[in-house]
Amino acid sequence: MYVEKDIKLFIDKDSIPLLNGVKIDYLDGLQDSGFNINNPNSKGNCGCGSSFH
Repeated sequence: MYVEKDIKLFIDKDSIPLLNGVKIDYLDGLQDSGFNINNPNSKGNCGCGSSFH
């Protein structure tokens, strides 16, 4: 479990190295809304949400 500013995240131990350095932000604007995830560990992805390189 990871706690930051009263937010608790439950992450399995195998995923922790893949999430090291990840920044998650929530956008709520006129043109963009939703979660923005920046993962410096990702070398590429297909956009389908089911692959991680």
